[in-house]
Amino acid sequence: MDKIKTYAVFVCGIFGVMWGRLGALAWLILALLIFNVADWITGSAASAVEGKGISSDAGRRGIVKKVGYWIEIGVCLVVDMLLVYALPELSIGATVVTFTHPIVAPMVAVWLDLNEILSVIENLGRMGAPVPEWLSKFITVLKNKVDVAGEKISEDEDLK
Repeated sequence: MDKIKTYAVFVCGIFGVMWGRLGALAWLILALLIFNVADWITGSAASAVEGKGISSDAGRRGIVKKVGYWIEIGVCLVVDMLLVYALPELSIGATVVTFTHPIVAPMVAVWLDLNEILSVIENLGRMGAPVPEWLSKFITVLKNKVDVAGEKISEDEDLK
């Protein structure tokens, strides 16, 4: 029992430090974890309802894809760290942008959260749950707005 308590304290300590360092991004990452699990569960349930059964191959591919999401977030955190510490000021057109907080990882986390929400909504529809058509459109519009914001940053001539 003491080993379990020791592990629990260790895990809570690690999460506490990470939560404190990530700030507002921690909420986006927690949401991504919740939506990853919800997508996996609802996708499996939708396949079962459609009579396709639960395929271990499809499940494995889905989990690998979600691991890729987490690697992507990690890479974006490194990019943000480089921006904040190595390149704190960047000229974008006539504007000088000062990087004091992460910007890439939160944008990617929001985009991935919206992607997972769309997938959960689609899975619920496949299961027969009544899902308003406008809801998927609304989430897609939000996701596209994040895309447009990222494109505006990456299209700037001074970054090329």
